[in-house]
Amino acid sequence: MRNGTVDQLQELIRKLASERQQHLDAVARIEQAFDDLGITPPAGKRRGRPRKAGGALRRRPGRRVKRGRPGRPGRPGRRTRKRYAVSGTQSILDFVKKAGAKGASGADIASLWKRQGRRGSSYNILNAMLKKGMIKRKKSKGERGSTYHAA
Repeated sequence: MRNGTVDQLQELIRKLASERQQHLDAVARIEQAFDDLGITPPAGKRRGRPRKAGGALRRRPGRRVKRGRPGRPGRPGRRTRKRYAVSGTQSILDFVKKAGAKGASGADIASLWKRQGRRGSSYNILNAMLKKGMIKRKKSKGERGSTYHAA
């Protein structure tokens, strides 16, 4: 029984190798026909996983890529931390104080954060400031969100 299974597997491998060779021969004939006619074959979309390009740098759209260490080509470097003249906490606190008794909404603070070109979310800083007692939150009646007042 065991010997029969091995024989069947060997026969299947021989059959697949023969079919593979027939396909390779057909591809060679097609490429020869393209060469004879002076046509470059159309580049169809390749299926499956992308090939590794031998250490070449592959870029994803919308990503900044930095070269890695010499021993590891193609690895993006770590993102550097930005520095600002005024800290995020101080910027938010100044904005809330400037708003006065009316207070500043969370959306206003988030838009200030983005206008300043800061990464991430302003809400992380807001929550830390609330815990430290630097600002106070008041829920907006009938709307989503809150207004923030200086403590």
